[in-house]
Amino acid sequence: MALDDDLKSDDQNARGDVAANLSRKKATPPQPAKKLLIKLRTVSLKRYMALPRFQPENLETNKTIFERVNEIAMKKGCTPSQLALAWLHHQGNDVCPIPGTTKIENFNDNIGALSVKLTPQEMTELESFAAVDVVKGDRFPDGFVPTWKNSDTPLSSWKAV
Repeated sequence: MALDDDLKSDDQNARGDVAANLSRKKATPPQPAKKLLIKLRTVSLKRYMALPRFQPENLETNKTIFERVNEIAMKKGCTPSQLALAWLHHQGNDVCPIPGTTKIENFNDNIGALSVKLTPQEMTELESFAAVDVVKGDRFPDGFVPTWKNSDTPLSSWKAV
């Protein structure tokens, strides 16, 4: 199957999965940027090309962040997605991630995140290199306005001050 055919078929099932579906796989040793780009192509590079975080000027920094998350996940014996969910679980009792999936395999992976325990040092390490101000490029392209930012919630107390 040609790359273009693969991209077309993958675009038909396009979803915004964590880290371009790369994080659902078991953690593997860090990979050079070229291998990461090849993996991105297999999950539909076309789908992610317009996203600022995948632009060439941002990709190198973000690839490094992904590799570091992958290293920690490998040490913990979990997937990068499980590590991300575990980090969320460690944010406090008032935080409840709601991961979406249509596949039992991914559901089981999400449940597996509950068994991933992070030390305060690991939390600090993750937050040091994966903070919002460290990731390069916006999440959405210019002109895209997330609807939640201007939402009109039923109760004003639901909005953060």
